[in-house]
Amino acid sequence: MQKASLQPLQAAPAPAAALFSWDLDPREMLKLTSEVMTLPMVFWSTGLSLAYSLWLSSLPSAGGTTDPIGQRAA
Repeated sequence: MQKASLQPLQAAPAPAAALFSWDLDPREMLKLTSEVMTLPMVFWSTGLSLAYSLWLSSLPSAGGTTDPIGQRAA
């Protein structure tokens, strides 16, 4: 005759929680899509502004214009 074990039976371990869920929220997907689509426009406009600013700073000053501060070049 075998002695009954006093230890409870061990249940199967619970599956670990998934780190990533494939359940997609439509509002979150719309927000992500909107952000991804506007990113190139932000880079384009920033690049144009920078190029225009650098182009303006490279132009020689026009002769015969008055100095806005009222000082003459020495």
